Amino acid sequence: MNSITSKHSGLSKLDIKSYKAFSEIMEKWVWEGLTMLDLYSIKGLSRQELEDMLYKEMGIQKTKKSAKKHLLDRINLVYTETINQMKHSFLLKIPQGLEGKKWNSLEDFLDFMENIADEKNQWYAKIINCAILKTMSAVEDIIDNPLVTELEKNLGYIIDKIRSIKGFKVISQNDRGFDFVYNSPDKTQPIHVRWQLVYRTKQFSKILQKLIYNRKYMSADLMTDLIGFRVEINDIDGSKMCEDNVLYFAQKIFEGDCKLDNKGLLWREFLNHCGIKLRWWKPKDSTPDGFKNASLTGQISYKVWNRKTENNSGVEIQFVNISNRNESGFNKHEIYDMKKVLSLVARLMGTLTVGNIKVAINEIGLLSGYSEEAILHHLFFPKESKCFQDGILTIDENHHGFLIPLQVGKDICFITEDIYTTSLQEFYQNYPQKAVRFNYTEFRNKYDEVKI
Repeated sequence: MNSITSKHSGLSKLDIKSYKAFSEIMEKWVWEGLTMLDLYSIKGLSRQELEDMLYKEMGIQKTKKSAKKHLLDRINLVYTETINQMKHSFLLKIPQGLEGKKWNSLEDFLDFMENIADEKNQWYAKIINCAILKTMSAVEDIIDNPLVTELEKNLGYIIDKIRSIKGFKVISQNDRGFDFVYNSPDKTQPIHVRWQLVYRTKQFSKILQKLIYNRKYMSADLMTDLIGFRVEINDIDGSKMCEDNVLYFAQKIFEGDCKLDNKGLLWREFLNHCGIKLRWWKPKDSTPDGFKNASLTGQISYKVWNRKTENNSGVEIQFVNISNRNESGFNKHEIYDMKKVLSLVARLMGTLTVGNIKVAINEIGLLSGYSEEAILHHLFFPKESKCFQDGILTIDENHHGFLIPLQVGKDICFITEDIYTTSLQEFYQNYPQKAVRFNYTEFRNKYDEVKI
């Protein structure tokens, strides 16, 4: 399900033969979001260096008694979760023998690592094994990270803080939200706030995905939405109610320490006088014209046993009108989730095959209610690009599709536009040239032939 042919067309990147060399490159050039997730070789590292690297990444002191046993237990814990996520969240095919595997010795796992650098190990097996190691590194970062494991507890503290504000009253409540009203006891702004608040914590699988597909989040502590709130406001109340809600949560909950991101919901006059730090947002080509919301992001402090505690988890509070159409059309959550999976696979594997694309559409995209053909067309032509004529796509600066076709030998494979960025062109110095002419009709025929 992962290839048109028996070969996998991986990328040939800079020849980085050690982590020392990688560090030197990072010091020489600054590339946004470049991490070990972008490397495909451990050539040049000795077996001893690989072992030392494992101890360091797993946070285990090599000199301690039973250190090797602790390391092996940790490897098996992280490996098991990695395989589970790659199979069910990333929709990748795991080679026979590696699914459900338990490593019986550290030496066996080191053999697995060294085998990836073996030039005789080619194509899909080589690429997927490398992807396993890279995913393990990301899983290790969050599998027992308090930022992730204590999200529900921290959410409870924040809800307690919201409900304890003088003048705040819950009207009705369900499992993950409540209707509320706030009346300022001292008549300071905002005087009157009301409507509905819903909340959630980010799932482990979604955090892991974001670490991989979104370059700017190189660790969980950089994420701004581990805990999320959504304030739904009735259109009838107009922009004044939106503005008052934003002021209330910024002043009372974030205590002024937050940033405001406006996506067409708030008026310029309010933004100029609200006193909140602003984050300016540039709409993507695929963003629908009617998309409107605003959000506050930051970290919220609260009291535990009358002692003020700093919550390190990123918190986002979104504000929307209840009649919004932000998730309508191809901006539905299912389409967005499918694109995230394609992006992370493209980063882990180097390129996407037709099989990768088809399995993502069938497993996730079709839940949106759109046909397979409509979703596929959207990935190439989100706004009916003018460069698509008579089944022929000319790749140039006017093309803003999510998928970029590449010519690798006789094969056509793909990369996602958000993974291959202009800032990384020097890193991708041996990146295959974009296909000058891509026959979309011919591709559809190949697509239909792929079995999943």
